[in-house]
Amino acid sequence: MQLDGYSLYSNDLEGNTRGILNYVKDNLRSKQIMVTEAAKECLLLNIQINKNDNFYVATIYRSPNSTLDNDISIIRFVDNLQNSKPGKKLILGDFNWPYIDWGNWSSHSSTENKFLDTLRKNSLNQHIDKATRARGKDTPHLSDLVISNDYFVDNIDYDAPFGKSDHCVLLIDCNITADKRDHTEKLALSRGDYDGLRNSLQLNWHDLLTPHSDNIDDMWLVFKTEIENKISSYIPTYKSFNSWKKESWNRPLNPQIPKMIFKKKAVDTIYGNTRYHYI
Repeated sequence: MQLDGYSLYSNDLEGNTRGILNYVKDNLRSKQIMVTEAAKECLLLNIQINKNDNFYVATIYRSPNSTLDNDISIIRFVDNLQNSKPGKKLILGDFNWPYIDWGNWSSHSSTENKFLDTLRKNSLNQHIDKATRARGKDTPHLSDLVISNDYFVDNIDYDAPFGKSDHCVLLIDCNITADKRDHTEKLALSRGDYDGLRNSLQLNWHDLLTPHSDNIDDMWLVFKTEIENKISSYIPTYKSFNSWKKESWNRPLNPQIPKMIFKKKAVDTIYGNTRYHYI
């Protein structure tokens, strides 16, 4: 499940047949934060925006069969995240709160009202305003939430489900610019094999340089090339993260794939509006 160019984070892939996966571009400084009060299925990531600011992304899955203890853990986690970690927060996932009316932020469920009270108390915004899940002839409902502590969510597109999922894909545009890091290789000088390097440079420099004795530039090039080749053999390199250059897209899509995606999205839109199975 590893993707080139991305760091993979998960809540528990070994002990769980279902779970949460998050992929973060390698050029972003990111790490997973372990939290003790988290719900049964929860993943918290920290993405460094710059030296002084952080972006926290929490992904939560609440089963429709969630226990009261797990529900309380979710509510406590949201509350603690907002109050204990300064920075921007994005909380998202499939919460399965079936009775919340997001038009007026109310519910006849006491647990759901506690969740709403936590959002109000912490001045958190909930951005999803229409159904995100539809199966067969069942009534579509809003089960996926996108919550933020600031107004950095610019737009959310509701796309066709991925594969056989009955949840729509949410494309969330966030107005956040993070410092990126460069993968330029630098010499790991502290790990060099300098004895090996010194021995490898015991060359017959006279024979190497004499053929170029009439051109100082050529002599310098021969000398420089030999030194660089030996250094690359005896001193390892590491990735530098001080700056970033945009990577070129090296896996172009088959021209038919965007057309198929567009067609699937159009069919899903018609189905969502009409509930008609034969299109």
